[in-house]
Amino acid sequence: MKPIVRKILAGVVVLAIGAVAGPWIYINLIKQDAPDVLTLEPSVTTTTAAAAEPTETSTTVATTVTTVATSATDGEWAVVAESIVGYRVKETIVGQKTEGVGRTAAVTGSLTISDQKVLNAEFTVDMTTLKSDSTRP
Repeated sequence: MKPIVRKILAGVVVLAIGAVAGPWIYINLIKQDAPDVLTLEPSVTTTTAAAAEPTETSTTVATTVTTVATSATDGEWAVVAESIVGYRVKETIVGQKTEGVGRTAAVTGSLTISDQKVLNAEFTVDMTTLKSDSTRP
């Protein structure tokens, strides 16, 4: 075999190994794990009522309370400062599985809920502030 053919063949082998080994090294040794999935924390509201101390002169008065059934979610809801939006993408690079994640806190907006239905919603995200978990530009 001629020396030039050997060099070309060696170059092809090195490129093939690099094409497989490069992504494996990046994904498994260099790239940090993706941040945890965003979740909604359950909110807990505790209400306590003060009990009246019985006395010898207490009287009982009958009262009628009328309540209108509404959902606890009815009303106008606004985005709070701690809000985060983002994306999560599953990737396969030369057979190696990984996740790409990007997030930003630059989100504003609100929504209106009535009778467990969303009547109006508008959200704005400043996509120029979106930060990826990758260090690549």
